[in-house]
Order: sequence, then structure tokens, then C-alpha cells
Amino acid sequence: MSQARLARIVEAAAVGLFFIQALRAVISALFGILYDYGFEGSVNAWSVGAVGLMAVAFLAPLLSPRNHAAFALTGAALVVFAARPVLNVNELMPRYWAGLVVLAAGGVYLAALIRSAPDIVAPSLIVALALDQVLRALGNTYDLSIRPDFLSTQIAISLALALL
Repeated sequence: MSQARLARIVEAAAVGLFFIQALRAVISALFGILYDYGFEGSVNAWSVGAVGLMAVAFLAPLLSPRNHAAFALTGAALVVFAARPVLNVNELMPRYWAGLVVLAAGGVYLAALIRSAPDIVAPSLIVALALDQVLRALGNTYDLSIRPDFLSTQIAISLALALL
């Protein structure tokens, strides 16, 4: 296996892992947003908009360029790696917005990866799912890499992946 292919698999697995973590964080943040508004007794534009923004994040892969997949892969991966440490901040809104950015950029990355290197998609997602399960098993179903005290480690991991 060439070094470039191995690096792409590591990058894709990291993006896949961060995508899964962001999905979990956004859903929990969205639950918190809607729960808070449910107790206030009124549905306002923000509670509806929060759900709409999640839908927009899931539609972001439609913006993935068809011809310049290498540029899309690099750009989307860098956005994912930059936004992922914010998921460690234990505040609702930063976690929600960063999760949306990771979901959107991760979706664009995966769409571009399917176009440019479809043979890498399955192995990298299997590695991402396995890593996610290991992290959750270590925390007794709670992902330890989302905790605020993991922030400095997550920044180091994101920087290393960006340099890769």
C-alpha cells in the first residue's frame, strides 16, 4: 500500500469519525434546544430554524464539485479538522454550530471521496466506526473525546491530521 493511499485512508477515517461524533453532538444539542423551547410553551423562529439548519447541513454534499475532487477533499478535511475541537466546548451553541460545520464539510468530503477514490470509502468508514465504538466503550457509552478536558489533545490531533 502506498503512503499516499494510507494517508488518504487515515484522513478519511478521521473525517468519518468526526462526522459520527458531530452527528451525535448536533442531535443532542438539537434535543436540548427543542426541549428548552418546549418548556417555554412557544415555538419560535429559532427552534424551527435549528431543525432547518441541520437539514441544510445534510444537503451540503450536493455542493461537492464534480471535477475538482482533490481540492474538495483537502478543503473539506481542513474545515472538519478546524471545527472538530469546538465540539469539546461544553456549551450548547458553540457545540451545535461546530457540529453543523463538521456535518456539512464531512458530507462534502465523503461525496468527493466517493467520486475520486470509491475503493477507500468502505475501509475508512469501517475504521471510523470501529474507532467510535472503542472510544464509546472506554467511556461506558460516553465518548471521552468529546469531554472538555480532552480539548488540548483534540487540538493536537486535529493539527496533526491537517499536516498529514
